[in-house]
Amino acid sequence: VMPLVASRYRSHEDPEHTGLGGASYGGLMALYAVIHRPGTWGRLLIESPGLYVDGAAVLREAEASEGWPRKVFLGVGTNEEGRAECDAGDRTSEAVRDVLRLESILRRRGLSHDRLRLQIVPCARHDEGAWRARFPGALRFLYGSE
Repeated sequence: VMPLVASRYRSHEDPEHTGLGGASYGGLMALYAVIHRPGTWGRLLIESPGLYVDGAAVLREAEASEGWPRKVFLGVGTNEEGRAECDAGDRTSEAVRDVLRLESILRRRGLSHDRLRLQIVPCARHDEGAWRARFPGALRFLYGSE
């Protein structure tokens, strides 16, 4: 997509001016792209990613990856499964555990608190409403002075 945009519009293609993001499998694919094309994007937004795919292979790949974006935002809810009842403090779901594992990997790869933001929202589900609610804060962190 980036070459198409650059061919039609004035744009900056360097990592300082580019970002990639997605939700659910889109978040997984954004993470995969950053791992396999390091240095291409300067910002990464990952919402409720399906990190469990293929036995969490992408997390193993992240362990060895270099060249992480300048800023990364991770968002997940404690009720991604959409249970009728939700314990706001419960962080034991697979989705939360996987995102916490990714956060740990990124911290070990050198992403400090000013480069990596994790937002775990109590009882938030795996849906567009939850992603929309986190989006303004994610953009402020990724592109603002926050």
